[in-house]
This record gives sequence, C-alpha cells and structure tokens, in this order.
Amino acid sequence: MMKDLQKFLNNIIDIFTTKKSLPNDVLNDFIKYFYFTLDKEIKSNKSEVLKNKYIKIRKNGLNYIIDNKDAIMVNIRKKKLSK
Repeated sequence: MMKDLQKFLNNIIDIFTTKKSLPNDVLNDFIKYFYFTLDKEIKSNKSEVLKNKYIKIRKNGLNYIIDNKDAIMVNIRKKKLSK
C-alpha cells in the first residue's frame, strides 16, 4: 500500500465518527466519509498534480477498504474505545 494512502487512512480513522452501531452501517459510513473527504480535496485543488494524487489515493483507498474491511473495522473500534 502507498505510504500516502496509509497515512491518509489513519488520519481518517482518527477523525471519523458515526452514530451507527451495526458493523455494516459503520463501514458504509466510513466509506462515504473517506470518499467525500477526498472528493472535497480534489475539487478544492487547482493543481492537476495534486488532483491526480488525491484521485489515485481515493481509488486505491476504496479498493483497500473493501479488501481489508475487517482490519479497518478493528481500527475503527479501537479508536472508538479509546475516546
């Protein structure tokens, strides 16, 4: 996994919150939060290089989240419990 993606995912997990409790609902909320956070970065950037970087992180990140949803959920639960 790309270093930028791992760093970004960790930051997103740190700030992500949801009122949902069912694991599928939490994961769906997380995916939406991840997508729209990057979408905002893409739309607010003038630089094509940065836009492309964020588009790549978004694409790879969504694939990573889907492929590793159990590990992502463990990290989200850990963060929730430590707050």
